[in-house]
Amino acid sequence: NQRYDFRGKPNDGLITVNVGNGASTLTGNPYPSAIDLNLFLTDPSNTAIDGTALFWEHDKTVNSHNIADYRGGYGVYNGLTSVYTPATFYTYDLGGNQGSVYSSPNNTYQRRFSPIGQGFMVRGVANGSVQIKNSHRVFVKEGVANFSQFERTSNEVNTIGTSNFGEIPNVAGID
Repeated sequence: NQRYDFRGKPNDGLITVNVGNGASTLTGNPYPSAIDLNLFLTDPSNTAIDGTALFWEHDKTVNSHNIADYRGGYGVYNGLTSVYTPATFYTYDLGGNQGSVYSSPNNTYQRRFSPIGQGFMVRGVANGSVQIKNSHRVFVKEGVANFSQFERTSNEVNTIGTSNFGEIPNVAGID
């Protein structure tokens, strides 16, 4: 059982994200609804980015937080063509530098509509900013058929230790 105590208001309106020329910037969908990546990536006010969104994918068979054991890479969604190019998995050294190609798993995800909370990277082609706007928002339920998909494809339930939690009070101590 989990209780979420939300305080404040959900994001609405114009969200500005600064980007640098030649740099990748972590951003994502800040709204409590999906956004259309085609509208965001091709928006005429977003000329400081190259029109693509990068999504991290990793090898889920690696059960380690040691960077030398890690295998992963970025898949790329192109807002002009609506095409998602799956990631190639690389190895990494202890400094976090990309090493050799490990595999090309050819995972295919539907990415046009970015679900609530989905993070991604954008690549800057100029110093400036990009804007995520209410006009990029759409009502699209998450799912392959709707071109909106997180990488995780199942809802796994972790039952280990759940009986130890009992009642979880909110921040004010009132349930």
